[in-house]
Amino acid sequence: METAFKKIHPHLPLFRISGNGKAIFYVPGKLLVLNPKEADILEEVLRAGVSREDEGQFHPNIIALLARAREAGKQWAALGEKPFSPECLTVYPSNDCNLDCRYCYTRKSATEGEGGNGVIDLQIVRAAARRVAGNCRKKGATFALVVHGGGEPTYHWPFLQQLYQAVRQIAADADVPFFSYIATNGIIKPAQARWLAAHFDVIGLSCDGPPDIQDRQRPTHNRRRTSEILAQAAAAIRQAGGHLEVRATVLPGTVHRLPESVAYFMRELGAARIRIEPVYGDRAPVFMPVEAGWFVEHFLEAQQAALNAGCEVTISGVRLPEVHGPYCDVLRDTLRLTPGGTATSCFYEVDGDAAHIAENAIGRYDAPTGRFRIDAGKVAAARAKALALPEACRDCINIYHCARGCPDYCPLAADSSVAGGREHLNRFRCQMQVQLTLRWIARLAEQVG
Repeated sequence: METAFKKIHPHLPLFRISGNGKAIFYVPGKLLVLNPKEADILEEVLRAGVSREDEGQFHPNIIALLARAREAGKQWAALGEKPFSPECLTVYPSNDCNLDCRYCYTRKSATEGEGGNGVIDLQIVRAAARRVAGNCRKKGATFALVVHGGGEPTYHWPFLQQLYQAVRQIAADADVPFFSYIATNGIIKPAQARWLAAHFDVIGLSCDGPPDIQDRQRPTHNRRRTSEILAQAAAAIRQAGGHLEVRATVLPGTVHRLPESVAYFMRELGAARIRIEPVYGDRAPVFMPVEAGWFVEHFLEAQQAALNAGCEVTISGVRLPEVHGPYCDVLRDTLRLTPGGTATSCFYEVDGDAAHIAENAIGRYDAPTGRFRIDAGKVAAARAKALALPEACRDCINIYHCARGCPDYCPLAADSSVAGGREHLNRFRCQMQVQLTLRWIARLAEQVG
């Protein structure tokens, strides 16, 4: 794809986008619309270099734009400089699951009725929760509990209830506000759905589309359909007053049905918010770079229709209002526990085998003291790799709001651009995320005139 933007400042993330007789100047989180002649003059001045003192002669709108560009750079640097002090505890209870999703990236998953990698030790969860609660108390922050997988968090139902109550009590003992989220495949009984609605602030349902898509992509291990059970769970959650969101995985073969899928999530499931993710993982069909524009068109159509209906549709790889990089937890104040009890910096690491995740392990339970220890050295090293900008990204409009190729490309991996001198960026994700950004900016420019 021929890019429709160019970087126009030698040091700051300031970009010019041209089209429709307008010139848009953009820095992460702020834009300014100029007529082309004004833009040409300003671009020439900025490219030549101008002192901070001389910048004071600019129009206040230009001064504000440059100030925001510098602030974005500071926010990016702060991701690696601030102490790692987790406010969110994310727990993968086990890798056991009652579904056999065709694209699942979990390396080891149990078939229904068989043993998986085991269930996390509740003692380890408590120790990690005490650490997070202590951080929240010091900072006056809200304790966030996220129960995810890996496997299906509700698979071991009594354990899930014990886990929730244990962590909730620790937050209460620390006298800190508490927020809870659970991601579930929704293949649960109505009574379980009602319990989730009564205890978790937000319930994220994984559903990939209308019944034919859902049943094909997310069947049980014996190939039974799941759409009807999921719809019943969604209804039970709504009736119990729960807050329901939907997370949908999109495959190349279902992109063209995104608008239909989003309408289904709103109408039939009652989703208040929807997150769309292009499929990833080594078991998944691969998106090709040429499909980026195709994905963008269908995503934006679905997003606009949802917006008109009062529902938000997002994608996590590029989030314009937020300065962010890849999904690494060391950048996000999140402590993530695998079923084996190890803390890992990567959501992609779901196995309970500590040896397997040694590369990304950043913390462990210390039995003699009963405390959860975090390896500050490994956190610092992981942050440095996660924040290192590949050469191809340094002049990109998404420089400070992009997950790069993550999770297909891992900056922490041994053969990453930092460690091995090679850059493995996913070309589909790069092109898709740039195109989305340009279209979103164009929409915003229309709104401001």
